Amino acid sequence: MGIRQSSTEPAWVQGIDVPGAGDLVKIIDGLNAEAEVVADEIAANKGKLASLRRYTKLLYSSGSELEEVFRDSLTMLGAKVVEAKYSNEEYILEWKGREFLVEVKGNSKSISLDNVRQLLDYTIHYLKDTGRDGKGILFGNAWRLLPLSERDIREKPVFPDDVKKTAQKHGIALVSSNAFFEAFCRFLKGELSGEAILNSMTNTNGIVVF
Repeated sequence: MGIRQSSTEPAWVQGIDVPGAGDLVKIIDGLNAEAEVVADEIAANKGKLASLRRYTKLLYSSGSELEEVFRDSLTMLGAKVVEAKYSNEEYILEWKGREFLVEVKGNSKSISLDNVRQLLDYTIHYLKDTGRDGKGILFGNAWRLLPLSERDIREKPVFPDDVKKTAQKHGIALVSSNAFFEAFCRFLKGELSGEAILNSMTNTNGIVVF
């Protein structure tokens, strides 16, 4: 049996109409146009989804990645965040005419006393530079590689007693990633205002409860 050959269609054949072909071309063109719109909508929604899913980094990331997503969270809540200018603080949170020195830590274990001392050092520099007492906010993503249900239990505290006592004594707010993420999700759902969250963080000494 010989190989079946297919002839190449000459250009002039394009001008010849076959009954019903034109209608099908219009249908195909319309569907292609709709497909482009749907593809654009899918791409846009994928972008929005990625933007929202990015906030889960509050629960597992560390270093500059965690600093960035926490900064963006604060901005979304309505605060202004500016670059460090007094010491080596991560950045400065500006809220209701006040400045707050921010330290962000993502640890595979509990938040340590050294983390608090580091922030305390920043507040001392702030006092020297401005003549005003500085308030620090320590965002702690402790036990960051563990599921949320396995964090902040007796043998795995987010903020050990020495950390809590030192923070309370020196006017430092302790913000756990678990609590903040839960509050932030409530903000996204419209159940909690950004102002309420920021007020809790800036008016509390010790562990912040939203």
